[in-house]
Amino acid sequence: EQTLWKYLTYAAASMINTPG
Repeated sequence: EQTLWKYLTYAAASMINTPG
């Protein structure tokens, strides 16, 4: 579960950092 949570956090950060 730790890995899944880390992946979700990374995905969220990636979306936020995406311009537009």
